[in-house]
Amino acid sequence: MENQNHDEVDVLKLLETLWQGKWKVLSFIIIPLAVLFIYQSFKTKNFTATTLIFPMSEEAAQKYEFFSLTQLSGFTSDGLHKRFIDKLQNIVLIREAIIKSSLLNIENYENEKKYIEAVSDVASRIKLKIPVVISKPLDGDYLSTHIVEAKYPTITFDYNNKIKWIETLSVLNFLANQAVKNELDVTLQTAIAIKQLDLKFKKEKVQLEINNALSDFEILTEERLLFLAEQTKIARKLGIARASGAKSSSNADNMKNGMEEQEASFEQPYYLNGYEAIEEEISIIKERKNKTGFVEGLMGKKQVARNYEQNNEIEQLEMMVNFSEMNSDNFTAGIIDYKSTRFSYEARRMLYLLIILVGSMTGALFVLVSDAFQKRKKNN
Repeated sequence: MENQNHDEVDVLKLLETLWQGKWKVLSFIIIPLAVLFIYQSFKTKNFTATTLIFPMSEEAAQKYEFFSLTQLSGFTSDGLHKRFIDKLQNIVLIREAIIKSSLLNIENYENEKKYIEAVSDVASRIKLKIPVVISKPLDGDYLSTHIVEAKYPTITFDYNNKIKWIETLSVLNFLANQAVKNELDVTLQTAIAIKQLDLKFKKEKVQLEINNALSDFEILTEERLLFLAEQTKIARKLGIARASGAKSSSNADNMKNGMEEQEASFEQPYYLNGYEAIEEEISIIKERKNKTGFVEGLMGKKQVARNYEQNNEIEQLEMMVNFSEMNSDNFTAGIIDYKSTRFSYEARRMLYLLIILVGSMTGALFVLVSDAFQKRKKNN
């Protein structure tokens, strides 16, 4: 019974021992915390920078809505913002921004190759996060949509120099907008060139149709005169000066029927109209000054040609471009809101708690072990 009591742990005695060695326990906590604090004071603090990317302002967006009615539908505010985001995903553009803003100092590297490698490494660590739009199934059909994470895209980067990073974002904002502007200018010039070429081909085509119609009319007129001359000769030989009581198929302006009328003349010989009427018809045909009125379908072709000549789509596009300030130095497809960048520093709370926990346990163990050794040494 005495041995059993001897092996029992006296909790109160342990607490008393820990209380007596409290300063030793605290030293195992305070010293590591002090060392960590001093180390962090001299060390450059890293941060995670988060920057929102906005579309153009509503006022500017209204100037681009007209393009939705044209073949340049990609020139709307939404289309321009998408192009801007696409440019921000271009690693070449990001590297250029890093170099131009001197985010990395080339003097800190052995040679240009090492510097470019470092620039590429930093560029790969700049992350663009785009909101994800997904659909929720409703009774098996995807009907509802919602945006996940955020409303606007963001750029995130871990670094240690706020000023340099803000400068880099400013340069990147400028370069991305300029890249979109240059791309739009090429697209616009290409669209104008295609439109001009299309109009040119259409004008040439309708003019060719007009010329062919006039040429065909001359041929038909010549054939008509030959036919009438032949009918006159027959009428004179038969002595028919005027039309008899028989039904006449005479028509002073019968050119529209062309050769079909010649075929019809076999049923009702044309010379029966008499050579006087036929010679008068020949005289009238030869005296015509404005022949275009007799060309079938010519007016319609001329109307088409006039519409092509009066086409002002190119002028309208150029006016809309000027109105939208697309050629202005202040052109903005998107905005990197670098002035409102949020900086968050790495949380050290868990590390502090870990030091306190480990330090207190180590200190308590040290106190208890030291006390046990002292008692054993004293008993011996």
